Amino acid sequence: MPRARIINACDLVADLLSWNGLILKWLAWSETPARIDFPETGYKRNALGAFAQKFYADHQGRDYDDLLGDLNRAKTAIVYQVNIRSNVSLSIVRPGMANILWD
Repeated sequence: MPRARIINACDLVADLLSWNGLILKWLAWSETPARIDFPETGYKRNALGAFAQKFYADHQGRDYDDLLGDLNRAKTAIVYQVNIRSNVSLSIVRPGMANILWD
């Protein structure tokens, strides 16, 4: 069993920033015929703890205010993408996608 880890505010923002980055990646992917590695290449849904550790490591040593600025920019980009897309395009399931999400 993995040891518990105390996380700090930077880790929390890094986690949010990384998930926002993935959402933007998935939105970009939705415009292509490519198959996505869900949730990300090299990670499975049942290993999200390891995924979180990657997020923390990706942003380790970054300044809190810089992380918040990047998080705000990512959130703005997501809101923009949602606003320019139709409800149908945001909710459509492409062939094979259900298997990616639920297998």
